[in-house]
Amino acid sequence: MNEKRKVLVWIFSPDDSGISRFLVFKTIIDRGGYWQPVTGSVESGETFEEGALRELKEETGFDGLGKLIDLDFIFHYSARGADVQEKCFGYFIQKLNKLPEPILEPKEHIEFKWVSEGEASRMIKYDSNRSALAKIALFSATS
Repeated sequence: MNEKRKVLVWIFSPDDSGISRFLVFKTIIDRGGYWQPVTGSVESGETFEEGALRELKEETGFDGLGKLIDLDFIFHYSARGADVQEKCFGYFIQKLNKLPEPILEPKEHIEFKWVSEGEASRMIKYDSNRSALAKIALFSATS
């Protein structure tokens, strides 16, 4: 069986009232039409951190806008004949005048929303994404 390395990144930022908001993306219909955080494959020769920052830039246009946070959380699953190791990160964006709007990658996403932790938890498809959200939400509550 093949082994793949992937990353998952929860982007979060405080809104006008100081409450953390989390950025979710709706995948294109051909990819299932479900909501998720930033995800993607780590390319050959990349570290997980480099892959996370590249995926952030590709899927949102955010480059240097925030701070990458290693959640020290990796989960494993099987998909399409491969064992997958997915490392989870947060990406903290300091409070701005307004929550930033990502530039969507049209081959991957059709919509985005800044939502509360509870809304994000209800919207996303996978339990592993929910577990990573819970870890970053704890971090965001203490920052």
